[in-house]
Formats: sequence, structure tokens, C-alpha cells
Amino acid sequence: MPSDSLEAERARRRIPGAAIAIVARGAPDRLIAFGDVDADTRIEVASLSKAVFAFAVIAESVRGTLDLDAPITAIAPPPYRHVYQGGEDGFADPRLAQVTPRLLLSHRAGLPNWARDRPLAFDQDPGAAWQYSGEGYVLLQRALEARGDTLDALVRRAVLAPLAMSRSTFDPSSTGNRAQGHDRAGAAVPSSLDRPLAAASLVSTARDYARFVRRLIEAPAGDPIVDRMTERQIAVDAERRLSWGVGVALAEPEWIFHWGVNRGFRSLFVGSRARGAGVVGVTNSDAGMELAARAVRDGFGDLPLLGYPRLYPPD
Repeated sequence: MPSDSLEAERARRRIPGAAIAIVARGAPDRLIAFGDVDADTRIEVASLSKAVFAFAVIAESVRGTLDLDAPITAIAPPPYRHVYQGGEDGFADPRLAQVTPRLLLSHRAGLPNWARDRPLAFDQDPGAAWQYSGEGYVLLQRALEARGDTLDALVRRAVLAPLAMSRSTFDPSSTGNRAQGHDRAGAAVPSSLDRPLAAASLVSTARDYARFVRRLIEAPAGDPIVDRMTERQIAVDAERRLSWGVGVALAEPEWIFHWGVNRGFRSLFVGSRARGAGVVGVTNSDAGMELAARAVRDGFGDLPLLGYPRLYPPD
């Protein structure tokens, strides 16, 4: 992967810092850093949080402490706490009896992406269609918290501790070698995070997240967690041959991926179990997805998944 071209892309897009990890079976991780970020700088990886949370939930199901296909009401009864700007409500719609962890983790529960300024409500009936939803992940988080699990404890037990991701946490108040986010002009912007969220609050590093991607791409056939994560649940973009698994996006014929978008931060990982290879890109800029996608192109070619519009939302 030519680092000179990535550095030129970073400078052209006014990205203050980025770190790229290249993961390959049988070889040590290759870590490349630019600007004010290094491989151990802690960065908001935004929706890359979802894959880590889903892994932890599936690990619980493998342990027998949670059923992916039972109603979340079997985890803990409603109402479930929902915090929004200016208030808090208890979500207790009767249709929750139709909602399962599998539906929530594959974005099929009928919930909006975010209900930040209003009480939570269904947009459509559970199971009716695919609709990307951060609120769905937080709803599952609330059910697990109601039965006694904190988000960080759950994920630390199943993912962070076993994979030695010692610099990663879902607690957004954590400090220490923490990156500042920036807009496309290079100006600093405040963090959008104010509480732990299963969908978006993971603070990690390129080195740490590469360990998670390695766990996915090195998983042999029959792996009880990764097989479940990568089992196709629903098509989401026929033109690009994209579908959704349980916590990750899938692209035919072999790709596992997820992107992350928080204010001032962009991140992306793409990997293949068949190749035993993956790329992680984390940046502290709203312009960072273009750089992360460039790193993936350098490693794997111009994959159709890189044209998926959801990777590049309006700032």
C-alpha cells in the first residue's frame, strides 16, 4: 500500500490525522499513521461500535445466556429507557413482543436511525423491511442493562479483554491520547457523544480495532460467533450486491465491512475470511471516509461496496 499517495490524499482533503491498519493471516499487522494521529491514538470509531457490540451479543447467545430469536422482552420487560434532547421516555410499544436481538442487529426491527429530539417510536412493523437503525442497537443495550449488564462490562468480557483491546472503551468520557474531531475545512468540532451507546460510542485505536478485524477474518468455517455474524439476513443494495448479516454489512462474494460516521470522525473496515485479509481506516475528520476508502482500494481494488452512498452522508 503506497503511503505517499495516502499522505497526499490526506493533505489535499485537510485531514489532520489518520491511521491505517493492514491485517493479513500469518503476518503481523502493518500500521501506517499520518498527521496528528498514530496507531495508538484513541479515536471515536462511530458505527464500527456496532460490529463489536454484535459480536458480544452473539457471544452471549453462544454461552446460552441469550436467545437471538426470542423477544427482547425475554431479556428484561419493558419499558426501556430512551434518552433524547430535552427528555427521557420509557419505550413500551406492544410490538416489542415481536422484536428479537437478531432483528435489531440486522436493522429489521422497524425503528428509526435516531430519535434524538423525540420519544422513540416504530417507523414500521418489526420484520417488515430493512431500515438502518442506531436506536435498535441502543434498545438492545437498554434491555441488557435492565437485566444487570453494563455496556462496557458486556463488551469487555466478550471482546475487549480476550482480544487485548486495552485502549478501547464504550465510555465516551474516557481521556488520554484522545483525538480531536475536525470538519472538512480542518476546524476542530466538539464530540457528539455524551453517554455510552452501543451504536456509536466506541473509542478505539487502529492497533486495537485491527485485532478485532483479525478475529473476524481469521475465523475458520464453523466458528460459532463469526458464522452467525456473517449469515446473510436481508438484501440492502442489489446493484452493489450488498446485504446485512448480524452486526456487519456483507458484499458478495466475500466481503465483511462496516463504516463509522460521528461528527468530526470517519472510519471504515473491510475484510475477507476467504483471503484472510482486512483493512481498517480511522480518521479525525469529516473528510476521512474518502481517505479510508482509498486505503481499501489500494489493498483490494475498487470494490463496489465503496460506492455505497451511506458511507458518505452529508456533513
